[in-house]
Amino acid sequence: MFYIFAKTIKKTLMKKHVLFICLVFLAVVLTAQQRAQMPEKLKNHSERAVMVKYSGDEIIPVNNNYPQGLSTKAFYEEVIGNSQYDLQSNAAVDHRIRLYSDGTIGATWTYGTGTFSDRGTGYNYFDGTSWGAIPSSRLEDSVRTGWPSYAPLGATGEIVIAHTPLHILKRSTKGTGVWEESDIVNPPDASLTWPRIVTVGDTIHIISNTNSSASGGYQGMKTALLYSRSVDGGTTWSHVLPAGMTSAEMLSIGGDNYAWAEPKAGTLAFVVGDKWGDVFLMKSTDGGDNWTKTVIFPHPIPDPMWQTPPVFADTTYVCDGALAVDLDNSGNAHVVFGIQRVLYDPLEDPTNEGAYSYFPFTDGIAYWKEGDAQFSDLNPDVVYANGKLIAWIQDVDGSGVILDNLTTIDEFAKYYLSLSSMPQLTVDDNNDLYLVFVSPNETLFSGTQFYNHVWARKSTDGGTTWSDFSEITGGLTHEYSECVFPSTSKTSDNYIHMMVQVDEEPGLHVRGDEDLVTNNEMIYFRILKTDIGTTSADIAEYNTVNIVQVYPNPAVDFVTIYAVSPIRTDAVVRITTITGQTVFTSQLTINAGSTELSVPVDGFAHGMYIVTVETPNKVFNQKLIIQ
Repeated sequence: MFYIFAKTIKKTLMKKHVLFICLVFLAVVLTAQQRAQMPEKLKNHSERAVMVKYSGDEIIPVNNNYPQGLSTKAFYEEVIGNSQYDLQSNAAVDHRIRLYSDGTIGATWTYGTGTFSDRGTGYNYFDGTSWGAIPSSRLEDSVRTGWPSYAPLGATGEIVIAHTPLHILKRSTKGTGVWEESDIVNPPDASLTWPRIVTVGDTIHIISNTNSSASGGYQGMKTALLYSRSVDGGTTWSHVLPAGMTSAEMLSIGGDNYAWAEPKAGTLAFVVGDKWGDVFLMKSTDGGDNWTKTVIFPHPIPDPMWQTPPVFADTTYVCDGALAVDLDNSGNAHVVFGIQRVLYDPLEDPTNEGAYSYFPFTDGIAYWKEGDAQFSDLNPDVVYANGKLIAWIQDVDGSGVILDNLTTIDEFAKYYLSLSSMPQLTVDDNNDLYLVFVSPNETLFSGTQFYNHVWARKSTDGGTTWSDFSEITGGLTHEYSECVFPSTSKTSDNYIHMMVQVDEEPGLHVRGDEDLVTNNEMIYFRILKTDIGTTSADIAEYNTVNIVQVYPNPAVDFVTIYAVSPIRTDAVVRITTITGQTVFTSQLTINAGSTELSVPVDGFAHGMYIVTVETPNKVFNQKLIIQ
């Protein structure tokens, strides 16, 4: 009921007050770099982490007949998919969206409904003009998978590898054709899970978790991180344990606690780090034959729960497992990761192997670039003083104290990460760095919990200094939305391209809060690089139509064309067949705020159409299916 009520209120407010809210929002979109303090009682609060699980098949009603919440900001966005399965990653968020050089975009996510027996790969494709219809099923024919990793393949193709067993979906032409499916044969004593992939032509590189604890471990480790390679487009595979990642250096690695950089300048690189081990970088300059390891942060008590016997560990501050890496034009690595404080007591719950306590109000994202010294202390205050803390929860209300209005510890959703985490990092062709991350907005409260939003910063001097913070998922309609698991394209043009999971309930169903199932929309965002970290007065895109949405889609009786603009402007609306025949045309005045036009389509033939909204500054095209 709260979900539906909140959406109704938000839409009504948007029609009446959107211009006022938009102007107010633009005045506060940027937050300065000063870091406010958190109360000591919160810093020192710890609680028991609950192991991964999901419960039941209880479903609450979901209204999918109009867009959930579309920001009134200049950042273009569009709903491209949905899923009731809401755990898109255990920690590090994979790069599941890619901008191609021809302007097309492929995007994937974990899809699932009901009791999640249909869990698999959600997929959508932007053909340079419009996104496809929102998918209503997974890509896989019959195999239950999840956590897809997406990349180009060859000159024109695309590939998805999902978990588990590692399942391949590939086709020779991106955006069209039949997907070819196969499984990767597991190496002995391992069941490969939670993959991350990058490609160079037809060569596929994978890092994945061996998930081998049930079989007694893998080469002396509870679980290992294996490197797999195929030089023939996924037909045959080799699997190796790189030097520096054996039982002599580590005893276990968690799922999703690792991330690839985009291959660049003949260099491959990935970064690894979790709560119980070192943070380290692996690089290869010979296509994966040999690897060089660089330790970024040596864990003070590595693998305490996997030692024999397990040891007590009151670790100060460690990596939370959510991290990202990218390479600059010289092949040098830039790394970001969330900071967490944890405690492991083997006597507290000896029957629950791997259970631990964590400090939920630990906050901050650390930055390291190749050539920097190791971190010896990840206390956020120390990292900040050294100029290496580049993201933290924002003091939105300007009180000088973070979370000064907190009443109970349960007012924050449980992701078992830093308060600011899920970082994404893109280094563009100019060597400019773009950081995207998730952090709560301390002024937005659902009635029971605070909402998480997506924020961004940039550095135009190679990581030496960073811009002010920009709140990406702000504005009237996203204020009361939970915006998490951002995934950015490693490739970019004038824009940063990303996908974000958005719903109305802070936290997760699958684990942590164990909320009831709701619909989670996968929303595509396109953010002009020059808009990040700049004042609204400098942003020309605010002076034109920002958003056009068409819903419901597919349509039966009528379709609504919905536009958001900070100014009043005129537009021409056309609906044409895919052969170019115009079946509807109308003049439309788009008012400051939001405007809707309802078009009867019950007399149209079934099939695919193109809806065009042409304004003086932009032309919007979207596909429409009429059933």
